[in-house]
Amino acid sequence: GAAGGMAASGRDDRHFENDLDDAQEPPDWEATIRSAMADVDAQLSRASHPKPSIYTGEGGAALAHLRRLPRGARLPPDVAAHLLRQLEEAEASFHRGRVTFLEGLPGNLALRAAVHWRQGDAPKAQALIGRIAELEARARDLDPGECEVLYG
Repeated sequence: GAAGGMAASGRDDRHFENDLDDAQEPPDWEATIRSAMADVDAQLSRASHPKPSIYTGEGGAALAHLRRLPRGARLPPDVAAHLLRQLEEAEASFHRGRVTFLEGLPGNLALRAAVHWRQGDAPKAQALIGRIAELEARARDLDPGECEVLYG
């Protein structure tokens, strides 16, 4: 077939037929993936974003770190400290009108709670979850024309 085992079909040149053998694994695939994921981890550790949100900023890098871990696994202590420091520093940057997980302070607090929980610090995690509940009034009091809840 064509590059990567994919050849354009004659039907409309928009679809590809996979002629790769599913029973055969590419050589060194596991080592290649492990190396690529180590690069991802390094990039995430160095990531710096001008915005604090999960959607477009620091919070997204923190979420990616958490999603990379096996369920229930703890972060390396230095990574946990780095993420918590970044998220704590970002807290003051959130606009009061941003109230959703993706765009607002609730996402930041939830990520911090998740890091503390993963590290075995349930009291700190629960305190942050309590802060999220306290933010409900912000969502309730948004201006009628605010689109944050719809788009955030």
